Amino acid sequence: AAPSPWSYEFTTQENAKYPPVPGGDPKDCYHFFGAQKSLAFPSLRRYRYGQDTGEPGWDSPLTVDEESNVRKRDPIRAQMEHFVR
Repeated sequence: AAPSPWSYEFTTQENAKYPPVPGGDPKDCYHFFGAQKSLAFPSLRRYRYGQDTGEPGWDSPLTVDEESNVRKRDPIRAQMEHFVR
């Protein structure tokens, strides 16, 4: 097994079996890329070009949005609550 903090189990912290990943910043296991923004999961950080960017490209500065209104909760409990409805 290769040591890595980027597995789904480590990054989502859904299962108490897996210890927290060391370091203060959230780790992400998936990255979704679009023409206007990119999204990191599970932190939900969004990356985009800054407002002053003329021509987007590799050498253009990025802005990151880290605020999220998604409430963190136990996914197993949420799934069971949904299942018994």
